[in-house]
Amino acid sequence: MAPEKASLSTWGIDNYVPALITWVYNKVASRSSSIYLARFGVGLTDWRIIAYLGLFDGGTNAQICDYIGLDKAAVSRAVSRLKTKGIAVVTPINRRDLKIELTKEGRELGEEILSVALEIEANLLAGVTEEEKQQLLAILRKVLGNVPTITKAG
Repeated sequence: MAPEKASLSTWGIDNYVPALITWVYNKVASRSSSIYLARFGVGLTDWRIIAYLGLFDGGTNAQICDYIGLDKAAVSRAVSRLKTKGIAVVTPINRRDLKIELTKEGRELGEEILSVALEIEANLLAGVTEEEKQQLLAILRKVLGNVPTITKAG
């Protein structure tokens, strides 16, 4: 006889912030990536790097990894795709680091994707007031600042 499944509330997982953040992220990322691939031929990782390069007017592979939280291999693969598609140019700095910048076409593509990303955000935040959005952003920034302390657990 199989044991009964515990409800989410028994486990408390429905009030566990990391789980809720993960669930929201995974669902939004999956839907967004499908949209970006279908409309622009780039996936979510590619878009995140394009957004970083547009925001900071270029950067190194290490800076991208640090800021976005992606591993080196994922960034390397995405940068290679962006370079092949003519979206980015790559200049070696030394044996390990690359300077990555958007091409004119990459900037234009980034602006097109950004308009869709903002539409996705608007749909996600439907029913949320501007004040609530600002509160959410403030809380998320605090939480992000606390991420390095996770190693103190356990």
